[in-house]
Amino acid sequence: MGRIKYLIVVSWVIAIAFLAGLSALSGNVVRAGQRISKTSQLGPPPGSYTTDVDQDKFILPFTFYGMNLMVDARMNGADIKMLIDNGVMWDELLFYGSDLVDGLGMDYEGGVLVTGAGDDRDKGIESYTATGVSISFGPVTFHDQAAVITSKASGWADFFPGIAGQVCGALFKHFVVEFDFDEQNLILHRRETFQYQGKGSPVAMTRDENGAYAIPVKVKTRDKPAVDYSLFIDLGGINPMALVISEKYGIEKPGGDKVYLAHGASGEITGYRDVLESVTIGGYELNDVPVVLTEADDEGDHTNKTLGLPLLMHFNLVFDYFNETLYLEPNEHFAGSFETPTD
Repeated sequence: MGRIKYLIVVSWVIAIAFLAGLSALSGNVVRAGQRISKTSQLGPPPGSYTTDVDQDKFILPFTFYGMNLMVDARMNGADIKMLIDNGVMWDELLFYGSDLVDGLGMDYEGGVLVTGAGDDRDKGIESYTATGVSISFGPVTFHDQAAVITSKASGWADFFPGIAGQVCGALFKHFVVEFDFDEQNLILHRRETFQYQGKGSPVAMTRDENGAYAIPVKVKTRDKPAVDYSLFIDLGGINPMALVISEKYGIEKPGGDKVYLAHGASGEITGYRDVLESVTIGGYELNDVPVVLTEADDEGDHTNKTLGLPLLMHFNLVFDYFNETLYLEPNEHFAGSFETPTD
């Protein structure tokens, strides 16, 4: 169990075959007065939401589940725990098939194949779909949500004991989402009234064709000059950084054998471990950054070129996907060491 608690889907991609069927569930149109960049590719939010109180922001405590962010939720009268992931901006709630999830009252509908990170991209997880789901996080209730439920036979619930599933678009496509790692609070800001008041640096986010968002960074390996690079943001990533071995960018294969790194929806993830001299993000330099290196036939994508939670948590973060901006402000962890998963 020591290794299993750190197994995490680096990013999920819901198979295209069922997306057309779910597109009608995206729900709300943008309401008048919402401040959204004309060039934003975020798309409409899934379903709708209501709140118990009329205010501009909602503060929810979060905790750590291994190297993941966990938040309390309530669904059909049951208290559950959900992980937060934004490796790909997907609309559906994701549940790990189990007796716990069977008891949440969802009506399982059609089948779907879930794929994602892993060495075998043709491999995936047989899953089910559900619609019309409601789920509450504190005073905020999301309605008419679509869901994907992995099969019990897949064993994914065993990787995350006590966890019901993951949430992404319900949070990030309805609200500007702030993570205060000093206080361990998740803060949902109404997008209509949000104005950044912090002292951090705004960094432009760029969306790829899969719905993943990348930001510019400078990467410096040992004895080589720094190079400009683009890395995808992944709060579900359990390693500080992931890079693809690349002659173009001077990222070389380190000595030693290839090792097991994690498990994704498309099987095991294998590669190498190393330490970068420095990484610069938004003008802030971090030194001696642990990195996992994998091999790929191309320059990599959102599954193997990432900034993960152990690095991102050195900043307090504000995700404004409506204006494709990430605000980074160094926090009390900034000068500290990096946590990494253990075998």
